[in-house]
Amino acid sequence: MIAKSSWNPAREIKHPELGNLSVGSPADVAVLRVEKGKFGFADMHGARLDGTQRLACELTVLNGKVVYDLNGLTRERWDKLPKHYKHQGDPRWDGNLGGRH
Repeated sequence: MIAKSSWNPAREIKHPELGNLSVGSPADVAVLRVEKGKFGFADMHGARLDGTQRLACELTVLNGKVVYDLNGLTRERWDKLPKHYKHQGDPRWDGNLGGRH
């Protein structure tokens, strides 16, 4: 399954440095979570298919840098930081600040 969604497409577009986690390759990783419940999925024509599971993105790493962290998994806990701590992380990727300091 992973080869079909990462390695094979990278080879198809003539970028063998992508689609793997080998030494020297860019670290592009998506960490997904399976959610269970009642979900609707639309196909390319707008018709709905009902489902009981879906994938949700928990964390995305692009070229070794965290660019999306839904639940702050890579962040330090607020109560472990100094009393007057400043902005944590990289503001370019921090969705709640819109790229501002």
